[in-house]
Amino acid sequence: MFYGNPNRSNVPVAPVKTVTSVGVVARTPHLEKLGRKLRRRQPIARIRIKPWQAHAFGPDIPPSNKHSMDRLDRSNQASVIVFTSPKAGSGAGREELPRLTAELARIGVAVQTVASVNELKRAVSHFDHPVVVAAGGDGTLALAAESIDETVPLVPMPMGTENLLARHFGHSRDAHAVIETLRFGGPQQIDVGSAAGKPFLIMATCGFDADVVRGMHLTRRGHINRFSYFRPIIRSLRTYTFPEIEIRVDNGPPILAGWAMVFNLPRYAASLSIEPDAVPDDGMLDLIALKGRSIASGIRYLAGIQTGSHLNFSDVVRCRGKQFDIRAVNPTDGRIAYQVDGDYGGRLPLKIETKVGRTRLLLPATGELPRSARSSKIDT
Repeated sequence: MFYGNPNRSNVPVAPVKTVTSVGVVARTPHLEKLGRKLRRRQPIARIRIKPWQAHAFGPDIPPSNKHSMDRLDRSNQASVIVFTSPKAGSGAGREELPRLTAELARIGVAVQTVASVNELKRAVSHFDHPVVVAAGGDGTLALAAESIDETVPLVPMPMGTENLLARHFGHSRDAHAVIETLRFGGPQQIDVGSAAGKPFLIMATCGFDADVVRGMHLTRRGHINRFSYFRPIIRSLRTYTFPEIEIRVDNGPPILAGWAMVFNLPRYAASLSIEPDAVPDDGMLDLIALKGRSIASGIRYLAGIQTGSHLNFSDVVRCRGKQFDIRAVNPTDGRIAYQVDGDYGGRLPLKIETKVGRTRLLLPATGELPRSARSSKIDT
């Protein structure tokens, strides 16, 4: 006997004795009967099934982030818009873009590539059931999220320097993996932060790190990588004076600090875990305020972040909220920079707000979410 998904007519199915890839263990009356017949050899038949096969065995199988419906099936008639950023990251992996568009065209899917926000908006309005692939870094992804309606599915195709959101949820830039997510990826509504009108999906910060990002912005020419930040870091070490910053959360009392970091996801560059408890679908943003205002305190914070002990420091403030007002305490320090998702945003003062459930993200079409993303809710 064979078991499969009735919605997928051309998918290979697993025979009873087959052990497939990691999934869930299931029992059925059919297998119980088979087990009794083969009791001397095998007391009970056990198989491992893939997530899209789970519904065939009854409601007790836990759901996964993989949808049974194929969005690219001709009957569903979804169209794909690829939003690209020519300058994103180091440029590595860009050969996957023509592979993606060629494969989509081969299977009969309408596909269009755009490189500007205006083109993206026009393309989304043109198609009845659009799905957007954001091919670039975290900044490109946030820009795409802000430019489309919250009902339009969005798929990251990571080609930036850090790709923090893609790493968090396990997205790949491989063309075939992107197509699999387009077809069967489970949707999840996530929040979007707004920093003076600029969208961000991961974090917005001001302080020393934002000054480094500003230095990179002023000298950037084309693609960059992590080593490109060496000179901006040296420049900021020489010139940044750590001016005092005032933060108010939801119109509460002021918090004075040297650094202000507001997170939507528990991610930061170089895999640093500064706020490990940030959740992207709870309607809130998480603040980490570092009160130290010197290079020495910055080194101490970095060492604490590496060991996970910084959250116990007496000069580290944590709180959550929906609105954050950040300004320089001294008016003469009005040139304090801020950055959003690794891109230079501007200078203080800054108002940050939460847009709850603003983006419909498609999660990778696999049996399990990455460990870092398991606390998030999955839409059905």
